Amino acid sequence: MKCSLFLPVLVFVCVTMLALSPTVAAQENSDSLRWAQRTQYALSCVEALKAKDYALASQRFAKEMRREITLTMLENFWKQFLAKCGGELYELDNVIRDEHNTYYWVYPSYKAKKDRWQFRIGFDDNDSISAFHIDRYLPPPQKNSWRLPSYVAADSVTERQFIINKDKDYETTAFLTIPTWKTKVPCIIFVHDAGPWDKDASRYSNKPFFDLAWGLATHGIASVRIDKRTYLHYKKIAENKESISAKFDTEEDIYQIISHLITRKDIDADQLFLIGQGVGATICPRIIQNSKVIKGAVLLAPYGRQLEDALLEEFEYVMKLDTLSKYENKKKAIEKLKNQVKNVKSPTLTLLSRTEELPLETPASYWLDLKNYDCFSVLKKTNIPALILRGERDYRTSQEDFDLWKKKLDQSMSQQELYTFISYPLLNNIFMPGEEKSSPLEYHEPKNVSKQVVDDISKWVWKIAKGK
Repeated sequence: MKCSLFLPVLVFVCVTMLALSPTVAAQENSDSLRWAQRTQYALSCVEALKAKDYALASQRFAKEMRREITLTMLENFWKQFLAKCGGELYELDNVIRDEHNTYYWVYPSYKAKKDRWQFRIGFDDNDSISAFHIDRYLPPPQKNSWRLPSYVAADSVTERQFIINKDKDYETTAFLTIPTWKTKVPCIIFVHDAGPWDKDASRYSNKPFFDLAWGLATHGIASVRIDKRTYLHYKKIAENKESISAKFDTEEDIYQIISHLITRKDIDADQLFLIGQGVGATICPRIIQNSKVIKGAVLLAPYGRQLEDALLEEFEYVMKLDTLSKYENKKKAIEKLKNQVKNVKSPTLTLLSRTEELPLETPASYWLDLKNYDCFSVLKKTNIPALILRGERDYRTSQEDFDLWKKKLDQSMSQQELYTFISYPLLNNIFMPGEEKSSPLEYHEPKNVSKQVVDDISKWVWKIAKGK
């Protein structure tokens, strides 16, 4: 249960890392009568707020929400909003309905004296209001709202497919994006962040891996993307009672891709690279060490600190965006996560440790896989070059992570050209531009990965490939 002026439901921020699907489209077969009732409840709530009848506005609040949000707090919340929207909210101009993350959402949007605003009102299974947010209106993410980046020469790029794990439990289609005008090309393999991501690492309408793949192919560099196991085969994984780890949900498939690529005539098997995001970037050194054929790695927003520490900082950052919830409730949520982090760090952590006592209720097998893994020393031992990139508006990984990579990879004179660091002041976690303080809301707005990032990666790959 949440109520805030600018904070999205917190599950969007953190649970997308390690839990199941990030967003689920509204179910077409939802009962039309109940949806009509929810819509009416939502609109009545807003009309009551406009009339400053706070008791009526909170009439359908769930019990827990009523305990947290007093009428005085609701009044102050509304006053804060009116100050931001110019003091006057005009007529209703649109309503969207959606279902995800255990809530049934109604999104009425209104024009105001300043800007256009969208209410996001979430209903539980009893049709009580359990989440309430107001944000500046952004067009809803649609399947066709993403646009091909302007830097992509689409007529010079094609995609081919091949199968990994054929006829096994986790059979997956791999997508090879390749230039049509060049043969025997370098190839870069995408390594996803933690969580159940599709092949494009889609966040709402944004497709950062697609942008990068097609942008790099425009520069003559092939790439391979896949849907992660935890995205494509989550039911089978549950049935098999698999022990989830980075090795299981990511690395095993990367090794299969490598085995296939070295047999292809259109790929230069001596010029295979990795490009990892978040946890995917952090485990790239381990993949390099085990595969023994990787020429270099591009690390996008890699974690330098332990994952659980970074998650705690991210959680605290997002909680600070919350302008309404009681201090005590936010403090309790933070303390709970702190205790879960302590459990991860405890020497008593085993495969039998209770999942609910660990961050994001992610099983102990995942934390144990990463617990004693030193990505820095592993990378240095491989003597393989790396390009480490960070967007300075990123709140998932921090400047501390970036600086830690610089410190730990402190180079001798003989290694001065081995590691390259680039930081981008206006980019976020998925290397898309913005100007205001970064928040989860900006991922609703369709954008593309910065052209500068694509250019920097392609220049670096070709420099390594040509041995310069």
